[in-house]
Amino acid sequence: MRYIRHPAQTPYVLQQAVAYHATNWNRFDGKPAVTESLRGLQQCLCAYCQIRLDSGIGSHIEHIWPKARHTDKTFQWENMVLSCVHSEELGSIRSAGGVSCGHSQGKRHWPAYDHRFVSPTEPDCERYFEYRAGDGTVRPFRGLSAADAERADYTINLLNLNCRRLCRERKDMLKEGYRIIAELGDNPAALGNFLDLELTETGRKLPAFFTARQQHFQAFA
Repeated sequence: MRYIRHPAQTPYVLQQAVAYHATNWNRFDGKPAVTESLRGLQQCLCAYCQIRLDSGIGSHIEHIWPKARHTDKTFQWENMVLSCVHSEELGSIRSAGGVSCGHSQGKRHWPAYDHRFVSPTEPDCERYFEYRAGDGTVRPFRGLSAADAERADYTINLLNLNCRRLCRERKDMLKEGYRIIAELGDNPAALGNFLDLELTETGRKLPAFFTARQQHFQAFA
Protein backbone atom coordinates (compact mmCIF):
# COMPACT_ATOMS: atom_id res chain seq x y z
CA MET A 1 0.00 0.00 0.00
CA ARG A 2 1.18 3.53 -0.73
CA TYR A 3 -0.29 6.96 -0.12
CA ILE A 4 -2.88 8.20 -2.60
CA ARG A 5 -3.51 11.92 -2.46
CA HIS A 6 -6.56 13.03 -4.40
CA PRO A 7 -6.22 16.38 -6.20
CA ALA A 8 -8.46 19.12 -4.89
CA GLN A 9 -10.09 19.39 -8.32
CA THR A 10 -12.87 16.80 -8.48
CA PRO A 11 -13.38 15.23 -11.94
CA TYR A 12 -16.10 17.03 -13.88
CA VAL A 13 -18.31 13.94 -14.18
CA LEU A 14 -18.43 13.66 -10.38
CA GLN A 15 -19.11 17.36 -9.99
CA GLN A 16 -22.08 16.92 -12.32
CA ALA A 17 -23.33 13.86 -10.45
CA VAL A 18 -23.29 15.77 -7.17
CA ALA A 19 -24.87 18.85 -8.74
CA TYR A 20 -27.77 16.78 -10.06
CA HIS A 21 -28.12 14.85 -6.78
CA ALA A 22 -27.31 11.49 -8.34
CA THR A 23 -27.90 8.52 -6.05
CA ASN A 24 -27.63 5.44 -8.29
CA TRP A 25 -24.03 4.36 -8.84
CA ASN A 26 -25.01 1.63 -11.28
CA ARG A 27 -26.59 4.19 -13.60
CA PHE A 28 -23.64 6.59 -13.41
CA ASP A 29 -22.09 6.81 -16.88
CA GLY A 30 -18.97 8.70 -15.83
CA LYS A 31 -17.09 5.63 -14.59
CA PRO A 32 -14.61 5.51 -17.54
CA ALA A 33 -13.51 9.10 -16.87
CA VAL A 34 -13.14 8.44 -13.13
CA THR A 35 -11.21 5.25 -13.88
CA GLU A 36 -8.71 7.08 -16.07
CA SER A 37 -8.24 9.82 -13.47
CA LEU A 38 -7.55 7.26 -10.76
CA ARG A 39 -5.28 5.17 -12.97
CA GLY A 40 -3.03 8.18 -13.53
CA LEU A 41 -3.20 9.24 -9.90
CA GLN A 42 -2.16 5.75 -8.73
CA GLN A 43 0.48 5.37 -11.45
CA CYS A 44 -1.25 2.23 -12.71
CA LEU A 45 -1.06 0.31 -9.42
CA CYS A 46 -3.88 -1.24 -7.42
CA ALA A 47 -4.55 0.93 -4.38
CA TYR A 48 -4.25 -2.05 -2.03
CA CYS A 49 -1.95 -4.81 -3.33
CA GLN A 50 -0.01 -2.78 -5.93
CA ILE A 51 -0.25 -5.18 -8.82
CA ARG A 52 -0.27 -3.43 -12.18
CA LEU A 53 -3.71 -2.45 -13.41
CA ASP A 54 -2.68 -3.12 -17.01
CA SER A 55 -1.72 -6.75 -16.34
CA GLY A 56 -4.75 -8.20 -18.11
CA ILE A 57 -7.12 -8.71 -15.19
CA GLY A 58 -8.72 -5.28 -15.30
CA SER A 59 -9.81 -3.03 -12.46
CA HIS A 60 -12.83 -1.53 -10.76
CA ILE A 61 -13.64 1.66 -8.89
CA GLU A 62 -13.54 0.93 -5.19
CA HIS A 63 -15.34 2.94 -2.52
CA ILE A 64 -13.18 3.00 0.61
CA TRP A 65 -16.21 3.73 2.77
CA PRO A 66 -18.76 1.18 1.49
CA LYS A 67 -21.38 2.97 -0.58
CA ALA A 68 -24.13 0.58 0.49
CA ARG A 69 -23.88 1.83 4.07
CA HIS A 70 -22.38 5.29 3.57
CA THR A 71 -24.60 6.53 0.74
CA ASP A 72 -23.50 10.14 1.24
CA LYS A 73 -20.01 9.14 0.06
CA THR A 74 -21.11 7.34 -3.13
CA PHE A 75 -19.98 10.17 -5.41
CA GLN A 76 -17.28 11.61 -3.15
CA TRP A 77 -14.00 11.85 -5.05
CA GLU A 78 -11.82 11.27 -1.98
CA ASN A 79 -13.68 8.03 -1.25
CA MET A 80 -12.67 6.43 -4.55
CA VAL A 81 -9.60 4.44 -5.51
CA LEU A 82 -8.92 1.97 -8.29
CA SER A 83 -8.66 -1.65 -7.18
CA CYS A 84 -7.47 -4.64 -9.16
CA VAL A 85 -9.65 -7.12 -11.06
CA HIS A 86 -12.67 -6.45 -13.22
CA SER A 87 -15.73 -8.44 -12.20
CA GLU A 88 -15.52 -10.45 -15.44
CA GLU A 89 -12.10 -11.79 -14.39
CA LEU A 90 -13.09 -13.01 -10.91
CA GLY A 91 -13.39 -16.65 -11.98
CA SER A 92 -9.86 -16.81 -13.34
CA ILE A 93 -8.50 -15.01 -10.28
CA ARG A 94 -10.17 -17.46 -7.90
CA SER A 95 -8.62 -20.40 -9.74
CA ALA A 96 -5.22 -18.66 -9.66
CA GLY A 97 -5.15 -18.58 -5.87
CA GLY A 98 -7.52 -16.16 -4.26
CA VAL A 99 -9.53 -12.96 -4.59
CA SER A 100 -8.18 -9.92 -2.79
CA CYS A 101 -8.54 -6.17 -2.37
CA GLY A 102 -11.90 -4.60 -3.28
CA HIS A 103 -13.37 -7.95 -4.34
CA SER A 104 -12.28 -9.82 -1.21
CA GLN A 105 -15.04 -11.41 0.84
CA GLY A 106 -14.15 -9.20 3.78
CA LYS A 107 -14.38 -5.95 1.86
CA ARG A 108 -17.46 -6.88 -0.16
CA HIS A 109 -19.41 -7.80 2.98
CA TRP A 110 -18.01 -5.04 5.18
CA PRO A 111 -21.07 -3.72 7.02
CA ALA A 112 -19.63 -0.24 7.61
CA TYR A 113 -16.33 1.60 7.76
CA ASP A 114 -14.13 0.49 10.65
CA HIS A 115 -11.40 2.86 11.79
CA ARG A 116 -9.02 -0.04 12.33
CA PHE A 117 -8.75 -0.12 8.54
CA VAL A 118 -5.55 1.41 7.16
CA SER A 119 -6.66 3.40 4.13
CA PRO A 120 -4.36 4.27 1.23
CA THR A 121 -5.56 7.85 1.68
CA GLU A 122 -3.70 8.03 5.01
CA PRO A 123 -0.38 9.82 4.41
CA ASP A 124 1.58 7.36 6.57
CA CYS A 125 -0.11 4.15 5.40
CA GLU A 126 3.15 2.62 4.13
CA ARG A 127 4.65 2.45 7.61
CA TYR A 128 2.18 -0.24 8.70
CA PHE A 129 3.33 -3.00 6.36
CA GLU A 130 6.46 -4.95 5.55
CA TYR A 131 6.95 -7.51 2.81
CA ARG A 132 8.77 -10.79 3.42
CA ALA A 133 11.05 -12.15 0.72
CA GLY A 134 11.02 -15.71 2.03
CA ASP A 135 7.33 -16.41 1.53
CA GLY A 136 6.00 -13.27 -0.14
CA THR A 137 3.69 -12.40 2.74
CA VAL A 138 2.87 -8.93 3.99
CA ARG A 139 3.01 -8.45 7.76
CA PRO A 140 2.65 -5.65 10.30
CA PHE A 141 5.89 -3.69 10.26
CA ARG A 142 8.28 -4.59 13.05
CA GLY A 143 8.27 -2.12 15.91
CA LEU A 144 4.69 -0.95 15.55
CA SER A 145 2.70 -0.29 18.68
CA ALA A 146 0.16 -2.95 19.60
CA ALA A 147 -2.68 -0.74 18.36
CA ASP A 148 -0.98 -0.06 15.03
CA ALA A 149 -0.07 -3.72 14.57
CA GLU A 150 -3.73 -4.58 15.13
CA ARG A 151 -4.70 -2.08 12.42
CA ALA A 152 -2.21 -3.62 10.00
CA ASP A 153 -3.40 -7.17 10.74
CA TYR A 154 -7.03 -6.13 10.40
CA THR A 155 -6.38 -4.55 7.01
CA ILE A 156 -4.32 -7.47 5.68
CA ASN A 157 -7.03 -9.94 6.64
CA LEU A 158 -9.93 -7.80 5.43
CA LEU A 159 -8.35 -7.38 1.98
CA ASN A 160 -6.97 -10.95 1.83
CA LEU A 161 -3.53 -9.56 0.97
CA ASN A 162 -1.87 -12.88 1.84
CA CYS A 163 -3.85 -14.99 -0.60
CA ARG A 164 -1.78 -17.62 -2.40
CA ARG A 165 -1.76 -15.67 -5.66
CA LEU A 166 -0.33 -12.45 -4.20
CA CYS A 167 2.18 -14.24 -1.97
CA ARG A 168 3.44 -16.24 -4.93
CA GLU A 169 3.79 -13.18 -7.17
CA ARG A 170 5.57 -11.10 -4.50
CA LYS A 171 7.89 -13.96 -3.61
CA ASP A 172 8.81 -14.59 -7.25
CA MET A 173 9.40 -10.87 -7.89
CA LEU A 174 11.68 -10.45 -4.86
CA LYS A 175 13.57 -13.67 -5.54
CA GLU A 176 14.25 -12.62 -9.12
CA GLY A 177 15.28 -9.14 -8.03
CA TYR A 178 17.79 -10.43 -5.50
CA ARG A 179 19.15 -12.88 -8.10
CA ILE A 180 19.79 -10.08 -10.58
CA ILE A 181 21.34 -7.84 -7.92
CA ALA A 182 23.74 -10.64 -6.99
CA GLU A 183 24.67 -11.21 -10.63
CA LEU A 184 25.32 -7.51 -11.23
CA GLY A 185 27.23 -6.92 -8.01
CA ASP A 186 30.53 -6.44 -9.87
CA ASN A 187 29.02 -4.15 -12.48
CA PRO A 188 27.92 -0.91 -10.80
CA ALA A 189 26.65 0.68 -14.01
CA ALA A 190 24.45 -2.27 -14.92
CA LEU A 191 23.23 -2.57 -11.33
CA GLY A 192 22.34 1.11 -11.34
CA ASN A 193 20.36 0.71 -14.53
CA PHE A 194 18.48 -2.26 -13.08
CA LEU A 195 17.64 -0.40 -9.88
CA ASP A 196 16.44 2.60 -11.87
CA LEU A 197 13.94 0.31 -13.58
CA GLU A 198 12.88 -1.21 -10.25
CA LEU A 199 12.53 2.00 -8.28
CA THR A 200 11.34 4.70 -10.68
CA GLU A 201 8.31 5.28 -12.85
CA THR A 202 8.26 4.79 -16.60
CA GLY A 203 5.62 6.59 -18.61
CA ARG A 204 3.80 7.61 -15.41
CA LYS A 205 3.59 3.97 -14.35
CA LEU A 206 5.34 2.26 -11.44
CA PRO A 207 6.50 -1.37 -11.29
CA ALA A 208 4.16 -3.83 -9.59
CA PHE A 209 4.59 -4.22 -5.81
CA PHE A 210 6.48 -0.95 -5.77
CA THR A 211 6.61 -0.56 -1.98
CA ALA A 212 7.99 -4.10 -1.59
CA ARG A 213 10.68 -3.29 -4.16
CA GLN A 214 11.57 -0.13 -2.26
CA GLN A 215 11.85 -1.94 1.06
CA HIS A 216 14.13 -4.63 -0.35
CA PHE A 217 16.12 -2.99 -3.14
CA GLN A 218 16.51 0.68 -2.13
CA ALA A 219 19.55 -0.14 0.03
CA PHE A 220 21.46 -1.23 -3.10
CA ALA A 221 20.81 2.01 -4.99
